[in-house]
Amino acid sequence: MIASLFRIILVTFVALIWLGMGLLPFAAKAEPLRLEAQAGQCQYGLAPEGIWWNDAYQTSIERRNTCFQLGLSRIEAKKGWADIGWRASYVDLGKLTADNQFAMRDDQQFEEFDPHRCDLATQRNCVGRGVISQQARGLLLAGLIERDFGGVRLGLDAGGYLYHGRFKVALIQQATGKEIANLDWSGWRITPSVGLTAVYGVAFASIRSFASVQAAEHNCGGCSGITMGPAWAALIGVQVPLR
Repeated sequence: MIASLFRIILVTFVALIWLGMGLLPFAAKAEPLRLEAQAGQCQYGLAPEGIWWNDAYQTSIERRNTCFQLGLSRIEAKKGWADIGWRASYVDLGKLTADNQFAMRDDQQFEEFDPHRCDLATQRNCVGRGVISQQARGLLLAGLIERDFGGVRLGLDAGGYLYHGRFKVALIQQATGKEIANLDWSGWRITPSVGLTAVYGVAFASIRSFASVQAAEHNCGGCSGITMGPAWAALIGVQVPLR
């Protein structure tokens, strides 16, 4: 299922390339189609304490990671105040990793107990360890406006990010050191996105926010990952006209 969905994204992306190039002769007022490639740093928002992490226990969370964006954009019309166009990109926000300890029972997340009295049958008074990874990747579609300021082309885009969020965790029982569960949850979601861009020559920089990025399996109560809320991307790369 997941592989099929990513194939759909790939086919859609390739179709956008061919569609854009095919429409070039008919868009007399449009500027050339632009190929954009960027890489940089992204950071996920963290779910509230008690959802796969707790400061009362040993916690190690790497929210910031390497990420990239590959796509197309084009200016369709020029107005007196700005140029207007669109952007379509494949965006991979990279992978969050974590190695956290927490109470095995949700009703004991914020109460003190003696872990030496761990009851393996009920998991009461037991501490668990979660070796976690989470990632989001998908298709960004946005409208944009741009304007030149002294040789630097500044832009603003806003649209939607259709992404596949996936959460994986190996759950280890601290009392025995044994893995007791290996969970893998995922689902498709969409969130608003806003980006600020700057172009000088072919150099292309952007800062982008995504309103809410998470991994939660649909029709599965409680099947959610460690991220929640806004995610950020700071990227640099190139923007190259295709003609």
